[in-house]
Amino acid sequence: MQCYVCSKSCNYSHFDDTGRGGKKGNCPLFDSVEDRHERDVQAAEEEILKKLAEEKPEIEAAMLKVNFSDKVKKDDERRKRANPGPANHQHHHHVVAHAAAAVHGQVQGQAQLAARAAAAAQAAAQARPVNLGGM
Repeated sequence: MQCYVCSKSCNYSHFDDTGRGGKKGNCPLFDSVEDRHERDVQAAEEEILKKLAEEKPEIEAAMLKVNFSDKVKKDDERRKRANPGPANHQHHHHVVAHAAAAVHGQVQGQAQLAARAAAAAQAAAQARPVNLGGM
């Protein structure tokens, strides 16, 4: 099997579940894939904004802000409620053999990341604010 967190091939001892041979501090066996994707998107956004600020200091940070529509925000909340994370251990997203249910959420998370990166790059190139209200 493969760890969903770090992508290493592994067995259950790779994870933090001591009941399955793992140890504390290892990759989490259960957590919220939605939260994980949100953190990944946020980190990627911060990285690209920092890089753009270094390469194009004349562009104001406010001009690179991505604004999502209420529809997108509501859809994000719906997905988060559908994937409550470790308190409801029915979602085991870290092992590829059990990750099929997470693929849809992952693709949407990656689509958001791509949209943010593309909007930031386009705004930097055109030096204007970005609004993804129709997304």
